[in-house]
Amino acid sequence: MNYVEPNKELFVKASEHLKHELLSLRTGRATPALVEDIMVEAYGTKQPLKSFASISVLDAKTLGIDPWDKSIMSAVEAAIRQSP
Repeated sequence: MNYVEPNKELFVKASEHLKHELLSLRTGRATPALVEDIMVEAYGTKQPLKSFASISVLDAKTLGIDPWDKSIMSAVEAAIRQSP
């Protein structure tokens, strides 16, 4: 009996979930994954920060967040401050 084929989709989903969880581990280094999914309310909708800005690593403990539209800077700042 083949157990792999009927459960292949579940294995892929579990693997993707594990990958996402491992990316969010705090290792003492700044990574864009720490903030990219923070929800920002702008233009009447809530979307992840990565939809509104480029996120870069400036050094081991510093991230640079550069919104493409400077008019939403206050919304981005508020979302970051309110995040857990």
